[in-house]
Amino acid sequence: MKTYIIIASVLITIATIVTTSCTSNNQRNKTELVKISKTDTSKLHTVEYPQSEKAKENPTTIDLKTLKEGETINVEFAIKNVGKKNLLIRNVVTGCGCTEVTYERKPIKPGDTSIAKLKFDSKGQWGTQLKTIEIISTDYEIILLKLKAEVN
Repeated sequence: MKTYIIIASVLITIATIVTTSCTSNNQRNKTELVKISKTDTSKLHTVEYPQSEKAKENPTTIDLKTLKEGETINVEFAIKNVGKKNLLIRNVVTGCGCTEVTYERKPIKPGDTSIAKLKFDSKGQWGTQLKTIEIISTDYEIILLKLKAEVN
């Protein structure tokens, strides 16, 4: 009986730490759909669809360098369709309420590029932050993108 109480206490503690590790104001994995203007994509981080095996093993990383705790950073990145059919993004999963991605919800034709916006809120974050963003297409292929920041 004591063992079950100890195990339950440990699980509740872990669940509390996990659910409060990012300040999300009950907006976990918030993804907004917005119209985004055309931008010169040559200077942006770019993820490609379909993603090569090499890119899956070593995804594009957006390094935000050093931030002060509480600082919010907005950055754009490009999604380029290098495939032979239209790409339609089904969903974007950020895994943490401190990271949001907005993107245009219309097909990206082969050879075309679409701009997405990423917002990282460092409120309540400390130390090295490594976030994974999964961009899920309508054929359920996942495009990986990483976000890195050092929060002081």
